Amino acid sequence: MKFFYWLTSLIYQPFAPLHLLYRKSKGKELAGRYREKLGFYTLKRPSGKLIWFHVASIGELNSIIPLIKALSESDKKLYFLITSVTVSSSKVFARANLLRTIHQFAPLDCPSFVKRFIRYWKPNLGIFVDSELWPNLLATASTQCKLIMVNGRLSDKSYRRWCYFKKVAQQLYDYFTRIFPTSVDDLNKIAAFVSLDKIKYIGNLKYIAPASSGVPDEAKAYKKQIGKRKFWLAASTHPGEFSQILKVHAQLKEQYPELLTIVTPRHSHYAQSIADEANHMGLEAKLRSQAPTIEKTTEIYICDDFLLLYDIADVVFMGGSLIPHGGQNMLEPARSNCAVIVGPFTQNFRNIVEDLVAADGIAVVQDSHELQIKLLELFSDNKMLDQLAFNAKKVADRQNNILTDTLKALKVYI
Repeated sequence: MKFFYWLTSLIYQPFAPLHLLYRKSKGKELAGRYREKLGFYTLKRPSGKLIWFHVASIGELNSIIPLIKALSESDKKLYFLITSVTVSSSKVFARANLLRTIHQFAPLDCPSFVKRFIRYWKPNLGIFVDSELWPNLLATASTQCKLIMVNGRLSDKSYRRWCYFKKVAQQLYDYFTRIFPTSVDDLNKIAAFVSLDKIKYIGNLKYIAPASSGVPDEAKAYKKQIGKRKFWLAASTHPGEFSQILKVHAQLKEQYPELLTIVTPRHSHYAQSIADEANHMGLEAKLRSQAPTIEKTTEIYICDDFLLLYDIADVVFMGGSLIPHGGQNMLEPARSNCAVIVGPFTQNFRNIVEDLVAADGIAVVQDSHELQIKLLELFSDNKMLDQLAFNAKKVADRQNNILTDTLKALKVYI
């Protein structure tokens, strides 16, 4: 299977530029930066020791921001390279204000591209976040430096699939010198493919992810523009949820005529289609990139640069949970003292949801109808809203040792 994957990636390689150009035309790649995925770079490698973090997208990036800040403060000579896959993650990075840190898009997992990447950046340590297992990238990177996995995760579905290809899974996990899983459950699943000596459970870095990816001054300005209007935030939403959110807004509008719904799609290239659908329904929708001010007539405000206004929201629906995506990190709004609502599909955050449910710190709804009912309850009952938010924040704040312990574990390899 490993040889077949290598051969397939080799065959795809000549067609990759055309594929990226097509994605650029659809708004899924940045015009000035898509060549980074082919291993071509305009930024220079810093002359000092370079620690490379590889993430998939926004959630993984947010989870390592406190870690990079702590490493940066502990050693002023360290430089950091973050690679990610999605356009949205690059926008989050731009607001993170990380010192001595470069962001680049990860190379496509083709032999020439990953070799070009490693030859150019020459990282001194590679840290892979979550479940990023790219065979060519891992094989090439392991010849340059030691590789660590933090917040290692293995879904039930992936675990069952890897059990059919156990030897391949063993080879991939064997590239890592050390693995720090996100939960005890993940530890047990990963241990089926690698020696227990390589694995150590510290905790879930998503417990320490920043509360907001917004800018304080912008949040204050929006709060003033919104005034006393009822509003809710639909954060990190995915296709399949957009229509449901707009219908919920239309139904709530019957009781709250001045209602505002702020939508932050997980991937910004969906923003225009959300606005078009809203306008087709007779709702006035605006994109943040085109209208930086929320007017009194604005009903649907779409943050198409992944601005998350947790700082001013009282109620947040966390997307990826009304569809079988698996949810998004509900601890981020919880840390900002928001009342959090999720749908039934939160399997990617099972342990976190269990903690929140046990503490009465989250509202779980089964569909958009129940979402509408829960929003009505919270809009009309401030005591219920405040208690839900308070309970959630207690859960989000109670694992502050994770950062210190992870930092200590990584310093052994730096």
